[in-house]
Amino acid sequence: MGYNHYRKKMMIITVSNWIQVIGIIVTFITTLVSLWIALRSLRLSKKSIDMATESAEQTKLSVFNANRPYVVAYTTSLDSGLMSIHKYLIIKNFGKSAAMIHTIHTSDELDDSNSDKKLKSLTNFTLAPGMSIPATVDSNFMETVTFNIVYSDLDNHKFEESFPVNFGFMSSVRFETSSIANLPEGFNELIAAINVVSQQIQQK
Repeated sequence: MGYNHYRKKMMIITVSNWIQVIGIIVTFITTLVSLWIALRSLRLSKKSIDMATESAEQTKLSVFNANRPYVVAYTTSLDSGLMSIHKYLIIKNFGKSAAMIHTIHTSDELDDSNSDKKLKSLTNFTLAPGMSIPATVDSNFMETVTFNIVYSDLDNHKFEESFPVNFGFMSSVRFETSSIANLPEGFNELIAAINVVSQQIQQK
């Protein structure tokens, strides 16, 4: 009887031990699963934060680009009504904020009336949004000149851009001039006077 009692007691202890072991295993597995879920959630949260940060930076950059100054150099021609074409170099701010021009350099010499000045008067000059500065160019000047413009906004963000300007862009295009007979009386004389004054100003 003593032996059977001892054997029965050992069996009870063994079953109890197995239950404890199983409980420990289940707890361990549950802990691992919880840890995995927590790490996955942390990764997803970090990814969401990174995406939100990147989106905020892109939005900030888009707003900045939408409101910054854009200073451009280009050329245009004008029919004076006197059977002649007048050519101009235009420096214009197409942006939505003011631009402080620091330097304007050219890859080659401009026409005779502008080669000496080299647009020096535009150094440290502020261009308001939509403002343009025209300079008369010799109508026979046909070269392509690259303009390198360094400017900044009012918060001192600096920009440097280059623009190749082809002053001969109209040389192979037929330009329909106005008929002198159809112009109002005195119009030709007025245009001629304006052109003479413009040329004199450029030569000073």
